Amino acid sequence: MDSEEEECCGSGCNNCVLDSKIKKNQSELPENYTNIFNGNYVNFSVESIKKVATSVYLINFRWQSEGLTENLILKIPPGWYLQLRIKAGSIRKDKNVIFKDFNTFEDPEEFLAKLEGQAKHDKDTSKEYLSRPYTPINTDARNLSFDILFKLENFGKMSQLIAKLKIGDEIEFKGPYGELVYHRNTFRNLYLFSHGVAVAPLYSLISSIVSDESDETFIHLIACYQNINEILLRDEVQNLRQFWNFNASIYLAHETTDIEGQVKFRENIYRKRLQHDNIDKIIQFRDKTSYFLICGTEKFTGEICTTLTHLGIDQDNIFVFR
Repeated sequence: MDSEEEECCGSGCNNCVLDSKIKKNQSELPENYTNIFNGNYVNFSVESIKKVATSVYLINFRWQSEGLTENLILKIPPGWYLQLRIKAGSIRKDKNVIFKDFNTFEDPEEFLAKLEGQAKHDKDTSKEYLSRPYTPINTDARNLSFDILFKLENFGKMSQLIAKLKIGDEIEFKGPYGELVYHRNTFRNLYLFSHGVAVAPLYSLISSIVSDESDETFIHLIACYQNINEILLRDEVQNLRQFWNFNASIYLAHETTDIEGQVKFRENIYRKRLQHDNIDKIIQFRDKTSYFLICGTEKFTGEICTTLTHLGIDQDNIFVFR
């Protein structure tokens, strides 16, 4: 089930429609705590930047304030996303050395000229801003920080801005938004399918489940990548194997080398494209006790949905991240 990675265009993320979801999220906070996200854009500073795969970077953001933070919390439900907004005119001529392998416009005027006719992605965005949705991982609620995996696309508008970021820069986030509502032990089994960087929302959900001792849901992650060097959150997923209710299968569609010596203990890595027969073998439980979540490109999610339908899975038991 392989396809080229696509940068999200932001469609379907119109904040004037989704802002009502923020209010619902506020009611689920611990007593006497206030969520940083209150329906407005909030400034976060760049704390660290790390390259983790080809054109993929893990960036840590932290809320900065000189005021008291003891009653504040960063509440983001598992699998939900934030809307990032950056002012287009903030692009620099100089480039952060960590992004040296990524092609960027060197002339800010050239970049701004390419933005003519840029579509709006939320109600208060003008041609001066770019806005895109991204799903945080490794959220630290009390430290008011989170990580985001960014897949940079050559000449992608938001990618051009991300590739100019440096430690200490501030950018804006708003949210959180999402459709997934998870309740512990609703299903006996969760099968999670992802392609490339789309593993992010699934990883945040998995982390929340295994950290809840009252949740006995069994989880099987089926993650697809181009090759072994493109596997994301590999160490993190390997650490999840310590939990009795987690398993993972990794499929590498275009791996051409012998990887036997690179496979870690208990790691299930397959040097092939995920196929119908593989899914048929993985899904051992197909009744109402199982739920299926899919995140990836439109082509990937369409192929997985078609396969699950052919295997007799009810549409009501399938959730696709849009």
